[in-house]
Amino acid sequence: MTGADVAVAFRAARDLFLPRVCGICREPVPAGVAGRLCTGCILHLEDLAFAPGDVCPRCALPRTGRRCRRCPKGALIAATASFGPFEGTLREAVHVFKFEGDPGLGAPLGKLAARAARTLPADVDVVVPVPLHFSRLLGRGFNQSAVLARHVAGELGKPLVLDALSRARASAEQSGSSRTDRRANVRGAFVAKRARVAGKRVLLVDDVLTTGATAHACALALQNAGAQPVYVVALARAHEQERESV
Repeated sequence: MTGADVAVAFRAARDLFLPRVCGICREPVPAGVAGRLCTGCILHLEDLAFAPGDVCPRCALPRTGRRCRRCPKGALIAATASFGPFEGTLREAVHVFKFEGDPGLGAPLGKLAARAARTLPADVDVVVPVPLHFSRLLGRGFNQSAVLARHVAGELGKPLVLDALSRARASAEQSGSSRTDRRANVRGAFVAKRARVAGKRVLLVDDVLTTGATAHACALALQNAGAQPVYVVALARAHEQERESV
């Protein structure tokens, strides 16, 4: 049995023998409802309004003028979209999904990410998740970005390519790191398969975008393998000043 299998078995046993409470409102989860969110909170998630506001189309952060000062000319990422800011109910749902081990939330959250992806300025050929290093995969039991990407691909009717990107090495924990430190931390951490992405328009999927360092490193690997262009969709966009590992 792998570490991922152990993690799944542990969560199943926990939910079987311990009373389940909603990860957001902490009310009991009724019998017959799968996962760690109650029906009311799932419906609230699905009813969240997509309101991106006046944001830069490249980095999805609020613009301070006609041209975003954060994005250099010739940026690797053609455009970025996110469903909403990393706050409130969306933030709480991401934490339940990612840290309380509830891959079943991938369906409602994937629908939200797909809504954002539909606002990107061009069509894509394939959907690719940000990969998770096997050491973290063993501990978590699933790759949250891959779960989201599966549902985004289904909503968009596009092929999902799970093996297009892989981690060449594990990277250090990003919590509290600056943009410069985060970029250095993930530099060269990813490799892409040319046979899977060459000549294709790629949609890269992640759960939360903070400084964009991981997305930038993935886009570089994809473009080195012949992908052109690379678009990014994230479920939530965090403000850089939060400096939180998500």
